[in-house]
Amino acid sequence: MPLGERLSLRLQPSRTRKLLLLIASIAFVAAGVYLLPASQPEAYWAIGFFGLCVAKELGGAGAWGAVLAIESAGAVVGAIFALRVKFDRPLVASQLLVVPAGILLMALAFPLPLPVIGVTGFLTGIGFAFGGAIWDSTLQRFVPEHALSRISSFDWLGSVALNPLGYALIGPLAVAFGTEEMLLIAGVLNILTCIGVVLIPSVYSLRASAAPLTTPTESVA
Repeated sequence: MPLGERLSLRLQPSRTRKLLLLIASIAFVAAGVYLLPASQPEAYWAIGFFGLCVAKELGGAGAWGAVLAIESAGAVVGAIFALRVKFDRPLVASQLLVVPAGILLMALAFPLPLPVIGVTGFLTGIGFAFGGAIWDSTLQRFVPEHALSRISSFDWLGSVALNPLGYALIGPLAVAFGTEEMLLIAGVLNILTCIGVVLIPSVYSLRASAAPLTTPTESVA
């Protein structure tokens, strides 16, 4: 089949509509695709931009590099935890594990002593890696196999689509309101969003023990 025809087939409105209806029919997936990504972007924007701004107060580029290295080490530990530790309410765990990112942002606002920021960065790394693994494995267990890749693509779209806008706005907002103020706002938003998502019934009521043994393979075509 020519490439143009294949692309036309993949982009048929009926296919997209059917997939969106499937997302809406699985309540926690709808919450995840449309709401869960909101708990993380502001942390990425703020840490990526403001870390360089406050590096001088922490002791220079070397000190900030050490914080990022410690956060990366935390991510390795978080991935190891994901292999061993299980939660019966996986989506609650995945959201609460991201809360340290908000604490890190507020720690940078003052800023707190470097060792404290390092510990918070380590916990942030654990949270992002561990929480991400929990979310991905929950999708794999509860979403029908035939729709998993497409639903994951919507999930990633929600996670990264606003990143360019966030990176474009974070600088002017810092100039207008101040670096410390924006770090505090971003930290509070991160924490409140995580807690808000946990309060969604389809999120806090989902139990790992309720996962189906198999998932149907009906096509969404």
